[in-house]
Amino acid sequence: MTVANAQTFIKRGLIDSELRARLNRASDSGEIQKILEEENMGFTPGEFDEAFHHALTDCQTTDAANQTKEFKGWWDLLFQTF
Repeated sequence: MTVANAQTFIKRGLIDSELRARLNRASDSGEIQKILEEENMGFTPGEFDEAFHHALTDCQTTDAANQTKEFKGWWDLLFQTF
């Protein structure tokens, strides 16, 4: 598990609706981790936070920053349901 995996997840998750749909259908956080591992994107919550802050500083427009923040909001909400 690495920050690089979390960065890959954020980049891919922003454009891959199929991946987001699979994660939305997961029945628990263990299944979410399993999906991420299957996609070679395992990471810890701390690694995700670090990757998120890095992605946010890389944004060159307000729209890109807002999209990244919305993605994090979706991710946080996904885990709040469990």
